[in-house]
Amino acid sequence: MTGAVAFASLLEAANDIYNESYSESKSRPIKGYLQVVSLVSYIAAGVVVISVLAQVSPVAFLSGLGALTAVLMLVFKDTILSLVASIQIMSNDMIRIGDWVEVPQSNADGDIIDIALHTVKIQNWDKTISTVPTYKFIGESCKNWRGRSESAHSWQHPAAHDWQSRKWRYCICGITWKDMSKKPEPMTQCTRRKK
Repeated sequence: MTGAVAFASLLEAANDIYNESYSESKSRPIKGYLQVVSLVSYIAAGVVVISVLAQVSPVAFLSGLGALTAVLMLVFKDTILSLVASIQIMSNDMIRIGDWVEVPQSNADGDIIDIALHTVKIQNWDKTISTVPTYKFIGESCKNWRGRSESAHSWQHPAAHDWQSRKWRYCICGITWKDMSKKPEPMTQCTRRKK
């Protein structure tokens, strides 16, 4: 089991080196694939430990697991779905770290900050973090704003623009912080109040 833990640490180090050394790590992250390899090593170590404790050969133990395949499929359903989804996401270049995405079913609207085997972390425009299962990007609708941000036109997401206009009104008009959550007043009323 110690060997599996050491191997998992080695895989984490390899992921860190890949992220720091290669520029394509944002468009082609390998974290999900390394997590699958780590999971397989933990399962193999578990089989060896159980077979040693039961004083049965690992081959005989694995042949007995054939009957438990249906149960294992049920237990690892999310892992299998996430693995297939991450392969489709990476091969079709659907999302990348840094993309602005909207996932309405999960109330997520912001930048992708991490893509792992089971989850995609999204930092919303209000700096909260949403965690969305990887397979939801395949099975449900989501909107990726990468095409707009890569276009030649200067463009900003509507939520960011709304926040900046409220921030600007706060500086110019002296509106209190609580007033920023309300619908802003027209500029004429704001200047009138200032005088």
